[in-house]
Amino acid sequence: MPTPAYTTRELELLSATCVPPSDAASAGMFLIRGHILRDHNEIELAIEIYEMVLRWEPDNEAAFESIVSAHESRGDYERAMDYIIKAWDAGVGILDGVDLHKYAPTQFARLENALRSGNLNSPQA
Repeated sequence: MPTPAYTTRELELLSATCVPPSDAASAGMFLIRGHILRDHNEIELAIEIYEMVLRWEPDNEAAFESIVSAHESRGDYERAMDYIIKAWDAGVGILDGVDLHKYAPTQFARLENALRSGNLNSPQA
């Protein structure tokens, strides 16, 4: 099924700041909004939505996965790694879904050093 075409105004409305989600279902709706924006190459707006969800739900695994993926799609592996580390510190184990091979060796080394130095908490099982 093709992605529906949205007008610029509709995309602006999708990204408009709204009241915080009151439950997991409404957080999911915000994630869907972010996905729609991302599908329409509005990566910055999508990232803002994902960050909003993380402010409301700091351990939202789907939001972490989405924001990491959004940064990767822009080729911004440094910011993606920032969120991988934040997810790890929040007890969200998203590393299984991340292809670390595409990260520059310096970014991979950054994660490895953080793990070795104990600057990261182990994610909760």
